[in-house]
Amino acid sequence: MRLRTLPQETELAFTRKYPEKPERDWVKKTQKYRPPGASVTYAVPLAEMIYSLTAIYYRFEGRPGTGMAQAGRAAGDQPLLEIGQELAAAAH
Repeated sequence: MRLRTLPQETELAFTRKYPEKPERDWVKKTQKYRPPGASVTYAVPLAEMIYSLTAIYYRFEGRPGTGMAQAGRAAGDQPLLEIGQELAAAAH
């Protein structure tokens, strides 16, 4: 799944789009984010968004080779929509 390699893919895309900038500068870039049902957008640090999506993926799918694919599916886990809303609220 692509979420597993999202940070690496983001760095490659940034390097192709901005060849004059250092590769690691993608972590400084901001990304516009509009939560579901909202009418305004927020500037979210791209690195925060990418690492959060990767963490959510691993939370629900487990890390490769650990046998923890069910670890994030406990009864008390937050739905992904709530997690996204929390990220949006933290961004502003």
